[in-house]
Formats: sequence, C-alpha cells, structure tokens
Amino acid sequence: MKSLLKFFPFLTGPLRSYFNYFFGEKELRFLVKFLKTYKSRFTFIDVGANYGIYTFLFGTKSQFTYAIEPINECVRYLSKGYIKKNIAFIEKVASNNNEEKILNIPIQNDKKIYGRSSIDKNFKESIKLESRSFKLDDLLEDIRILNSELILIKIDVEGHENKVIEGSSKLLMEKKVVLVIEIEKRHNENYLNLIKRLNKKGFTAFYVNKNKLLKINNTNEFEEIMDSNINFLFKNY
Repeated sequence: MKSLLKFFPFLTGPLRSYFNYFFGEKELRFLVKFLKTYKSRFTFIDVGANYGIYTFLFGTKSQFTYAIEPINECVRYLSKGYIKKNIAFIEKVASNNNEEKILNIPIQNDKKIYGRSSIDKNFKESIKLESRSFKLDDLLEDIRILNSELILIKIDVEGHENKVIEGSSKLLMEKKVVLVIEIEKRHNENYLNLIKRLNKKGFTAFYVNKNKLLKINNTNEFEEIMDSNINFLFKNY
C-alpha cells in the first residue's frame, strides 16, 4: 500500500497531509487554525520535508515555501505533486556549515526508511548517501525580499536539530519566527542545549494540548512533557 502512495503524487501528497491533519500530529490542526490570521503572508521552511506532509498542507497557504530534503526520491515526489509555483526545492542537508555530509538511511525488511534517515545516528543496516550541507541563514537575503509577516520553520531531522539552529542564527533574529521542532531524547542527547540556545535568542517554548498552545515554563517541565510529546513550538514574539 505504501509503495502505491508514491504514484500520482498530485493526489496522494495532499491526501497524506489531510489524513495526518485529521488522524495524526495534533500540531497540524493547531497550526492550520493559527495561520488563518496570516492568510498567505508567511514564508514556510520545511526542513526534512520527506514526502511532504507539512509541505502540501502549509506550502499551498504560504507566500513562499522552501522544501529542504536531501533524498532525491522524496524531492521528485514533491516536485511532481506540488502544483503551485510558490516553492523552491533544496536537495541538501540543513546544518551549520557548507560541507559534504553522509546521510545514513536505515534498511528494514529490505526497504529504505527515508523518514528515519540521520546524519548523526548509525544503524545496524543502512545505506549511505553523500549530500552537500548548507545553512538556513543562506536563505535570509531572499526571505527578506519576500517581506512576509511571519516565518514558519518546521524541523524534523532525527537528532540534527542543534546544528540546524546553529546555522540559523541570523534568520532567527527576524521579527516574527515560529519553530516547530521534533525533539526526542533517543535521537538528541543534547536537547537541553538546544532549548537553552533558543531561550537566549528570545524564544519561548510551547506544546499543543487539545488544540491549545500551552507555555512551557522551565527545562524540568519540558522534560516531563517529552514523555508524551515529541513536537514542540517556539516563538520569538
């Protein structure tokens, strides 16, 4: 069934997104409601786009979208399925430098599991993909030309979150930025450093519960919430 979903991406891409909207990540429902305030006046950066659950859902509503994904099969799926012209596909790894990286793609039951691919984690069985890295700050000049009211950045990079944030120091100083970051202890042992870095840059941490955005007041509370949540929102305003 999953292999069939790779065909007709102009149909299956949006269907995947709306399936997850109704039955998957609760943050999706909150963000759809939240972004109605901005209509199409926001820029969306999807870091770790994979097959585009976030890209298909929020890209079409954005002023402009950057879909960042180093795996060619995923990029081809997105480019065939996404019908609007307000998008740039970047087939690279978002990080804190401009270098060659090795992406480990796990193999399970003779199948490549693209969604668990990682720069920082090794697997018992995997293939290695060479990919060039870049910094999100490299996009800043073009983003400023867009002059959007809000920048929304989703980050799902299986433990490489700290490096992505390090490479975004200038971008995160823009007037209104919302981050949606998947953070799991098993992938990122230094997650507390990530939270502290964002706090120093003026970001407050939140999580979604019953379609409401709830503030996280300290790192102890953050660790408790991590037992039942993996997606966290950060705002700098």
